[in-house]
Amino acid sequence: MKTKTNKTSKTVITINIAKWRTGGIHRKTGYGPTRLLNAEGYKCCLGFICSIKKKAIKGYGTPGDLDFFVEDLNIKVDDGFGTTYENTKLSLDAMNINDNTITTVKQKETLLKKLFKNSKYKFVFVGKYTYDTSSTSSVSC
Repeated sequence: MKTKTNKTSKTVITINIAKWRTGGIHRKTGYGPTRLLNAEGYKCCLGFICSIKKKAIKGYGTPGDLDFFVEDLNIKVDDGFGTTYENTKLSLDAMNINDNTITTVKQKETLLKKLFKNSKYKFVFVGKYTYDTSSTSSVSC
């Protein structure tokens, strides 16, 4: 995965769709459970962002499960027993898009780009799908 900062100070997150894991039965991408990075080597959309920290993310389900800070995706919480992290609204919304079982992968791309428009990240999707992505659904973008 390549990351770079563009002119508007956004970190460009390149999602290789051959390694992208999304939810759904008929409209999914990848294999294995949807995680930041699963044992099969697939990442959800947030996994591509969290992996730029070069820290272990394998097996973790969400940015809130991590033991380190990821800007815009989790917030530090001191509960009196130690420091933990919780998901931000942006993370929760991204998970809902990524794991939606009704939308097509093309709709997920559009919705994720729109969601992250006001964040520090910009998604760029590269590669080819190995199946038909033109199926329509009842959800509009």
